[in-house]
Amino acid sequence: VAIGADVLPAHRRCGIGSALFTHMESLAAELGRPIFQSSAIHTSSKGGARLASSTGIGDIPANDPGAQFLTHHGYTLEMVARISSLDLTAAADSLDDLRRTAQEKAGVDYRIVSWIGPTPEEWLEQRAALATAMSTDEPSGGLETIVDKWDADRVRQHDERQNGSGRTLFMSVIEHVPTGSLVGYSELGRLVGDDQPAVQEDTLVVRAHRG
Repeated sequence: VAIGADVLPAHRRCGIGSALFTHMESLAAELGRPIFQSSAIHTSSKGGARLASSTGIGDIPANDPGAQFLTHHGYTLEMVARISSLDLTAAADSLDDLRRTAQEKAGVDYRIVSWIGPTPEEWLEQRAALATAMSTDEPSGGLETIVDKWDADRVRQHDERQNGSGRTLFMSVIEHVPTGSLVGYSELGRLVGDDQPAVQEDTLVVRAHRG
């Protein structure tokens, strides 16, 4: 089970976060959930003592507040995720090259299908299957994962919730032409009228079609 605790900066180091965290652990344990996972936004400063992930890929500052809080409570660092940015205008030429190389390797067996906004009815079931695969097929190091089941109704609710929050969703999927199956997808989201960058959300290729 995934748990977390947020405390306003002015009230940290008073035991509030620990009280919340241990209370949620107790509630989860009562429900028969013996494994707890948590994530935290970490600082990216260089140098000094480091806390390495158990996968051997990536580390973070050992004095990072979130890292200190979680290690104090007995948690170990399994994975480090990095947030990167891409200037599409500056990268236009290289993106064209990458696309061309990918298309040459994929051949005629794969094609891109894209839409903006809610998922078209014809793709709802397969979009749900891809979202389900995201819970088991994404790289997860040694983290224990369980199947997070999606269906067409959940996809509709997801799309409605995003649209209602003022966000526009941009979706591209990959269709395996011989079978008509969707085998990969990538989702972008941005706030309507906002000048902030678009955010890349879930991106996945199912195991059987990677490479």
